[in-house]
Amino acid sequence: MAHMCSGGRKLRSHLTMSDFSFVVPTLREYFSFGASLGRFLLEDYGFFIVMHLAIPVIHSRNPHGMLGAVSHMSEASYASKDSTSNHTSLSGLPAELQLEILKNLDENSLFCMACTTPYFLNLCCGILEARYLSRLAPWAGKNLICLGHDSYYKEFPSNLFDAEQSEEFEEYERKCWRWQPTVSEFIMDHFEEVDETIYIPEAYHRWKSRLDNIGLIRSFMSQTMIPAQASCFYPRDQPWMLRNLTTKEFVRADAIAADRHANFEGPFITGGYCLGDIVLVRTGWNSIKSVGFPDYEKNHNVHRGVWAGHAFDITTIARHEETTRGQIWSDVSAEVVAEMDAIFEGEESMSDEE
Repeated sequence: MAHMCSGGRKLRSHLTMSDFSFVVPTLREYFSFGASLGRFLLEDYGFFIVMHLAIPVIHSRNPHGMLGAVSHMSEASYASKDSTSNHTSLSGLPAELQLEILKNLDENSLFCMACTTPYFLNLCCGILEARYLSRLAPWAGKNLICLGHDSYYKEFPSNLFDAEQSEEFEEYERKCWRWQPTVSEFIMDHFEEVDETIYIPEAYHRWKSRLDNIGLIRSFMSQTMIPAQASCFYPRDQPWMLRNLTTKEFVRADAIAADRHANFEGPFITGGYCLGDIVLVRTGWNSIKSVGFPDYEKNHNVHRGVWAGHAFDITTIARHEETTRGQIWSDVSAEVVAEMDAIFEGEESMSDEE
């Protein structure tokens, strides 16, 4: 049933008692699923979380192309410019101005500019690639919570919403006819629901040969897209890990795979729960003691996730070791695996009974 605020606006409350939303407050984004967390573990939605947290491994294709064209350009990079260029045209402007102008163009305009000279081809490829790759790992480093429908604002983890969002909710609460509206209702009315799959150009498929700038721009212009997980940015031959950036704890993918006799390729685990499922379970939050694990909930406060409101990413162990030298991190793989095993096995047995 739709609830009505005093202003006559209907609240989108198609949620049922078992609905949950995965929420990223700083981005004002959420993803809803119509099941309890328990049912969720038996689906593939944890993979969705992996793709929104896994930081891609990106290697430049040449010294001046790819991301280097945007991030690492120096004056020497522009030595190939035509010295006879008209200084009143785009070609005659300082390199920094050229880059600023090009970065404000839409895709079709960049395609056109890329076809003018090798110099602008290089620049436009770098800008386009930066845009496409910015789609990857959009939730890495952001505070997250898996929010139950029966969740109320005053019971939330502290500092999850910023001051502006807190004021918005208080205003929303005053306008609604309900004595105490849930946070889920507020989020569905003020945040944007995101799509499940992240797509990037086919040029990045992991089975494709590396393309030069001409090949890249042709691929970009074709607008043929692939799911990000099929790209070359998630090496299958490297070990990966889930990191809680708030508590400086991590869980290794190989520890999960070994325990469950599952297969893992890079950050992706098949044949059991995955790194994304761990985030969902440990960030679960509900005002009532129910998140969909009836057996496990008897003795555990799963509805108050120990990682609710924390920030995460998924990265390679090699990159973690390289970037955290001198820092103290805790490997909680054994603890998390034991917890997830107890939950997952209970859900599997319930599914078998059904």
